[in-house]
Parts: sequence; structure tokens; C-alpha cells
Amino acid sequence: MTIDSGIVFGVISIVGSLIIAAVGYGAMKQKVESMKESQDEYKRTHAEEHVKCDDLNREKFKELYESRNTMSLAVERLGVLMEQVFKSLEVLNVKVDTILNRGNQ
Repeated sequence: MTIDSGIVFGVISIVGSLIIAAVGYGAMKQKVESMKESQDEYKRTHAEEHVKCDDLNREKFKELYESRNTMSLAVERLGVLMEQVFKSLEVLNVKVDTILNRGNQ
């Protein structure tokens, strides 16, 4: 029984190719797992930063709305004070006109 050298070389090539493919598959599998872990870490970090950013934005808008509400109240009070001043001036104008009319007569 003689074994042809071409068959031996073919079998060795196939076995070598399978070993290389297995090593490549193992390396790629490890790389994918590493990438998944890295991506999970990035998501956790990004989620924490996103929460911090949301908190900062919420605080800024809270200050903005409080400022707007305070300004609105101040403007409303100023309007009321101006109405009171105009009413007082009308009363004062009537009195001044009455005094001036007495002086002219």
C-alpha cells in the first residue's frame, strides 16, 4: 500500500487550513467579546454623562424659569404702582385745578 504524496500534502494542507481557521475564529470571537465589553463600558459612561448633562440642563432651565417668573411679578407690581401713581396724579390735578380756579376768580 503506497500513499501518494499529493494526498498527504492535501490532507496536511486541509488540516493546516482548519487549524488556521480555528485560530482565526478564536481570535475574532475574542475580539468581538472585547468590543462588546468596551461598548458596554462606553454605554455606562455615556449614560452617566447624559444623566449629569440632563441634571445641569434641568437646573439651568429651573433658574431661567424662576428668573422669568420673578421678572414677571416685578413688572406686574410696577404696572400696579404706575396705575396708583396716575390715579394719585389725577386727584392731585383736580385739586390743583380747583385751587387755580379759585385764584383766578
